[in-house]
Amino acid sequence: QNMMDASDMKLITAAIVVLALIIPGLDRKAAGKAEKSQEKRKAFRPAGGKGKCLKSRGCQDFNEGTLDEKVALDHVNLKLNKGDFVTVIGSNGAGKSTLMNVIAGVLTPDSGKVLIDGKDVTMLPEFKRSRFIGRVYQDPMAGTSPSLTIEENLAIALSRNRRRTLKAGVTEKRRKQFRELLGSLHLGLENRLNAKVGLLSGGERQAISLLMATFTEPAILLLDEHTAALDPSRAELITNLTKQIVEEFRLTALMSPTICSKRWIWAIASS
Repeated sequence: QNMMDASDMKLITAAIVVLALIIPGLDRKAAGKAEKSQEKRKAFRPAGGKGKCLKSRGCQDFNEGTLDEKVALDHVNLKLNKGDFVTVIGSNGAGKSTLMNVIAGVLTPDSGKVLIDGKDVTMLPEFKRSRFIGRVYQDPMAGTSPSLTIEENLAIALSRNRRRTLKAGVTEKRRKQFRELLGSLHLGLENRLNAKVGLLSGGERQAISLLMATFTEPAILLLDEHTAALDPSRAELITNLTKQIVEEFRLTALMSPTICSKRWIWAIASS
């Protein structure tokens, strides 16, 4: 029993010595990373300024310090002026959706800032940014509530950048407005205001998502492969509707990647 106790004491002593040697090294490594991150933040701090619709600058790193580490955005510097229509192109995994998630507030960049209309929104959560950002997703099932009717979905979107009250969300005045908006789509949806959105086709649902994201005239419209899940005929329809709505409201748009803007293209090179 005494020999086992002595052996145990030796193991404990050895473990303490090993920890004493390892911990200072870990502390130095952590301090080095913190210092490096702080230097990045200083290096990517852009000058402010009014009149710019969108300015994004910085880095985004996933699984840092592991074998699966992936730098999705590195030294990104993108500025959109009001009315710009920019198409972001790049291979799978190049960082297109990550860029949009950083702008929308889904992800917080490891360094740098995101400014919209000269205002720093880097630390603003996604639900607060939604007041001035419209987004249409690749999946037609996203961006709408399938259990609600068309008019109920539109009423929720209309209240996105307005003060919430206890008044009725759907009124006759709003129904008239919704019919006019839906009539511009030429899909017959203006006569189906009470239809559940979950029962619509993918193209019809994506058309409603596009309308919901744009009729409040957001400061920036994000189109994240919004025609990729549709068949060719429906994709063409949504493409034409996108062009029509963006031009009508003179929106600032960032789109990926199925359509190329005639104005200019911003390419993300794959790592």
